[in-house]
Amino acid sequence: MPTPPYRVTSVGVLAIARERHGGTLLYTRSMVDALSHLPLDRYRVVIFTASDNHEYDALGLPIMRVPGTLGLLARRLMGRNPFASADKVLAPVYSTMLLACGRPFAFTLHDLQERYFPENFSFATRVWRALVNRLLASRAARIICESAFVQRDIVQFLGVATSKVVVLPAPPISMLRDSSPDGDAIEGVRRKFALPKCYVFYPAQFWRHKNHRRLVEAFQLVVQKHSECSLVLTGKKRDEFERVFARVRELGLDDKVRHIGYVEQSELAALYRGATVVVVPTLFESISIPVYEAFSVGTPFFTA
Repeated sequence: MPTPPYRVTSVGVLAIARERHGGTLLYTRSMVDALSHLPLDRYRVVIFTASDNHEYDALGLPIMRVPGTLGLLARRLMGRNPFASADKVLAPVYSTMLLACGRPFAFTLHDLQERYFPENFSFATRVWRALVNRLLASRAARIICESAFVQRDIVQFLGVATSKVVVLPAPPISMLRDSSPDGDAIEGVRRKFALPKCYVFYPAQFWRHKNHRRLVEAFQLVVQKHSECSLVLTGKKRDEFERVFARVRELGLDDKVRHIGYVEQSELAALYRGATVVVVPTLFESISIPVYEAFSVGTPFFTA
């Protein structure tokens, strides 16, 4: 007796992260990358994103352009569902846009850092995060997080059942995970960014909890014994950037600390592979993507 064909389930991904969001963009790409392994005869993946967000255009997936939260809510009030083409929706980060979803959804809550380091957030931001997280947690079919301690925080602080919170670490995207940069690729990125043979690598946005200033101060001690080595940083010039590099100048490390800005995914594996060591001094993480990325290409790493 022939097996009846399966109904195709449409999975929508609310992909709002952009280049400036750092690890959230990498996490979103990791989620989409994982979904691409679903059997095509049973699942269809569609990206929901803003009209001016082109981070996902090259993925080869259907893209639905949606307005912001107010526009989505207005459409829902008019009886229209912008997410109607999806049976289920996944959001790699919390977003008020999910309030207009009209479909079963799961979202990733990366951490509740504001409970531990409230000084890193304004009062308004702390109130906003508390309200939105509680509202979304009560409506979500599932909440995704990346570690058991974040799961415990969600259960404790948001009052949801443990069974509703799924621990699902995100691996590096396949472009990095499956790559094996050769000597030419490594030398190519060294020339492009004018890097020395010996460098310590820290890829992170300049947010306060990423702890760049303390890293720079510690690196001054490294330079005293290994004057040939440099510290290489990535990320946008935002948030703590000016304070970090003011400290660099105070310590006389101008020629030893390099900022190379945003790095394309195609170059990242070679930068990791060419590094002497990857350091991750962050003060608070659910997981740390650079640790996974360094591990995947075989580069030693140190985390505090």
